[in-house]
Amino acid sequence: MQSQTIPGPTRVDHADGRTVSAGVDASHPSSAAVLWAVAEAESTRRPIRLVSACEPLMLATPVAYVDDEIPTEPDTGEARRFLASTASRYAGGLPHVEAEVMVGGPVQVLLEAAKDAYLVVLGQRGVGAVRRLVTGSTSIAVAGRAPCPTVVVPNGWVATQSTAPVVVGIDVRLEDLRAVDGAMPDHPRLVKAAAALDAAIDQADRRRVPLVVVSSAEREAAGDDTERAEALEEFLRPWRDTHPHVEVVLRATVGAAEEVLGREARSAQLLVVARRTKPMRTGGFALGSSTRHLLHHLICPLMVVP
Repeated sequence: MQSQTIPGPTRVDHADGRTVSAGVDASHPSSAAVLWAVAEAESTRRPIRLVSACEPLMLATPVAYVDDEIPTEPDTGEARRFLASTASRYAGGLPHVEAEVMVGGPVQVLLEAAKDAYLVVLGQRGVGAVRRLVTGSTSIAVAGRAPCPTVVVPNGWVATQSTAPVVVGIDVRLEDLRAVDGAMPDHPRLVKAAAALDAAIDQADRRRVPLVVVSSAEREAAGDDTERAEALEEFLRPWRDTHPHVEVVLRATVGAAEEVLGREARSAQLLVVARRTKPMRTGGFALGSSTRHLLHHLICPLMVVP
């Protein structure tokens, strides 16, 4: 089942100079997100950029007078001091650290920082039932629109199990993998799966842990279990060949993707998924998407690959 049209592995280039960018919110500080970003920058020998957003001034209108002394830009002094303290505390040992306060809303600022980043890291905002229902949350908006991978780190996350696997979910169906006239056609789902596998196996390789590949399908779309498992194993073979030191475990399951991945995340140190929806959707994701569900119910750090 070989064809030149099958998406294959692409090694991640860590010498391209792109930064690990992390959002720092003085009003809801998340040391877990900054620590995750610092560890990633150290592991990949990349520069780290800590970014904080300072909301623009909102002047009440109409005004009864004009006063040249009315400020038109927010005072960023406090935010700069907090960001400098954060950089010194968590990233002081790294050779290349940049700290920047940008004027704008959190989503706007983080998307701007993501334009030339290797990945962008941010913390989870709000854990209550009401906050989980907010469709415009920062993490969902950034992960749904960023041009680079986005990592969302749960509040208080501590990586206590250094041997825990990296888990990647791939949306690959049997119909995508079946040969057509002796050749496998290109398919958007295969391209998305390849991108997620590239990111996930790079993480597993650097962490020296197994990679668990989860492919879940509803019963009516799963097809023959044996044929599906064999086709998926063949699809994964190039990644095994290019990363021989990584143990790759396939779990071809039946069920809702968000439920299966949620269970796997309980014993993982990182969960990786591909972004399937288009960035122009409201909030970045369809209301019922699996990725949106996972972002609402974070168990471990979640990487969303565009």
